[in-house]
Amino acid sequence: MKLCARITSALLAILLLMGFAPSALAYSNVDVNALCSLTLTHRSDEIGLSDVEFRIYRVASVSEQLRFTFTDEFARSDIALNHEAFTQANWQAFASSVFTYALANGITPTATKATDQYGNVDFQSLEAGLYLVVADAIIIDETMYTIDPFVVSLPTLDAITQKWTYDAIITTKVALGPALGLNVDIPLQKIWNDKNGNASRPRRLTIELYQNGVLYDQIELNEQNYWRHTWNNLAATDAQGKPIIWTTIEKNVPDDYTVQYTQDAGVYYITNTLDANSGQPGPGPGTNPDPLIPGGIPNDGGTPGDEEIPLGLPQTGQLWWPVPVMAIMGLGCFGIGWIVANEKRK
Repeated sequence: MKLCARITSALLAILLLMGFAPSALAYSNVDVNALCSLTLTHRSDEIGLSDVEFRIYRVASVSEQLRFTFTDEFARSDIALNHEAFTQANWQAFASSVFTYALANGITPTATKATDQYGNVDFQSLEAGLYLVVADAIIIDETMYTIDPFVVSLPTLDAITQKWTYDAIITTKVALGPALGLNVDIPLQKIWNDKNGNASRPRRLTIELYQNGVLYDQIELNEQNYWRHTWNNLAATDAQGKPIIWTTIEKNVPDDYTVQYTQDAGVYYITNTLDANSGQPGPGPGTNPDPLIPGGIPNDGGTPGDEEIPLGLPQTGQLWWPVPVMAIMGLGCFGIGWIVANEKRK
């Protein structure tokens, strides 16, 4: 029995060491000069969604130590990029924010491509970095198929081997909903994340409303209107029946604040966070009475789950490698016990 106990302890120690190995691999240097690729599968109920236009934007470059830095196009966005502290919900809010900024500022996508008849689309020869992925909504038989904008790191961390892979393959998360009516209302609420007031907080802000990236209207938010506004009876689709993308953006982000643009249950949120608190983005407790909708960001997009992985990468899968290892170790322990028991009988 002592022999079996020693062997079992040794095997458990080996398993523990193996459990820490992937974390070490996750911190290996990134080859920033390697070209990457991104393959997307856009399907619903096993049916490929064809002729859907996808656009990708290289939002940030990446260092060998996996530190992201905004590209020139996004450098003045005033959006927080504290990726080491990001949860998956933070990544989704970040994607929504940079997408809003890209539309309002007319930023040209890094690449644009439509899905084939099977719902697949691939982008080749991409520089390493952080990419925003967006796709057009489509309507089939009175049903609208959409995905939320999401971000992906290239290279990304393989969920099984925990090694860098420079060829990412992602299945999008498609949401189904009824086709839009003729008109839509857009309620907007400002959230201040600055510990209930700060000397830097301005008395008023100008908010711009964009229709498919074109300035449509601008309004002022202040304490008198409780930092909120609603646009009523806006067109939901264009002349061709294609859904219109409405976005709101802060014209001048206050000094010492970062900004975040999100939507929840049809309500548009603009959140300003003091730089000291910028590691905690997201609609949180504000200073406004009777908020339109409780805070919270839906965890949607092409990266399922909300578990954190090393270095705060946007997650593209779950970690399954310990399952077969533990199963093999368990069988090994059982076999050793069986051998020792037989030896004792002899």
